Amino acid sequence: MHNKQGYILFLLFGILSVCSVLISLCFSRTIVYRQFSKLIAQEQQCQELALSSISLAESLFTIKKNEKNTTKSSLPQNQEQEENLEQKILSAIFPYLNKERQFKLTHAIDHFDATISLSIQSEHGKLNINSLYDFDKKKFLNEGKPNDCKKLCTWLFDRISTITGRPSLMNAFENILKNRKSEFNDPLELLADKDFNQQFSDTAFIDFSNNNKKLFLTDIFTVYTDIEQEPLKIINPLMFSNSWLTLLDLKIKENLTKEDIQKFLEKIKPYINRKEDTSTSSVYSSTWDHCFKDFYQKEYKDLPQEIKSILTTTFEVNIFSLLVKARIGETISSIFTIVKANTKQHLTGFDILKTSQI
Repeated sequence: MHNKQGYILFLLFGILSVCSVLISLCFSRTIVYRQFSKLIAQEQQCQELALSSISLAESLFTIKKNEKNTTKSSLPQNQEQEENLEQKILSAIFPYLNKERQFKLTHAIDHFDATISLSIQSEHGKLNINSLYDFDKKKFLNEGKPNDCKKLCTWLFDRISTITGRPSLMNAFENILKNRKSEFNDPLELLADKDFNQQFSDTAFIDFSNNNKKLFLTDIFTVYTDIEQEPLKIINPLMFSNSWLTLLDLKIKENLTKEDIQKFLEKIKPYINRKEDTSTSSVYSSTWDHCFKDFYQKEYKDLPQEIKSILTTTFEVNIFSLLVKARIGETISSIFTIVKANTKQHLTGFDILKTSQI
């Protein structure tokens, strides 16, 4: 009888032990599932916040046309309005160019705590890869002639090598071009090459939080600017990206006030969308020294000879890249977008050309 009771007690404790293990396992899985579900929901919320935050940049481009213009001008009305809008866009976004601005959201006002970071770069301040090479003839434009694009690329990759301390990518770049049958659709296609991937895989997009990195692939190259009219005039000195400022060793004056920016914009106003040819060295030299010498703290004669041939003669500003980062807790979502400013009815806004999630 005692043997049977002991057996039953042992069996009971065994069953209770198994049940407690199962309950503990179920409880732990429930906790993990709830935490995972919360993380997924937070990540989704973060992505939606990043996408919707593009509207912050759009608000900078949304400029109302003047219905009445009392200033007399010899320009046709459409052209005058276009130039005025171009100047207004430039004035609106210039303080935000190549800088990261942060916006705080609080639970008390927005029902959740978050941080939005926004930066704007002009695609006109980058080098269009497709403007360098003739993919039909399989050779660099003007090779062996004045304005030789091969010499430009050699200088560029030597300069990148000097700054990064890594081998030059010129040979890898030339091999990529020779093996392509068509133009690039995105600068990120360069990362398919192992040499480019090793050097730029973690610096494909500009990162203002990393002070140790100074050059970024999509901040050096672009494919979105127009190269039909002036294939060799492909960089707007007014809109140099941060990477190009580093490559050319240009330093913008620190602590610029609103008055300083306004004076600078007044200086370059006559050159925005300028149609006449200013591509000769002597004319462009005077244009640079008048507009940019004080702003970039460098004279035209001190610029690398290779870069002088590709500085654009019309300061067009209508294609931009936006980098938006949304952070909720420890979750970060980043969106890289290419936009083109346009005019619709009485407002100017932008069209989205491409969006990538980083």
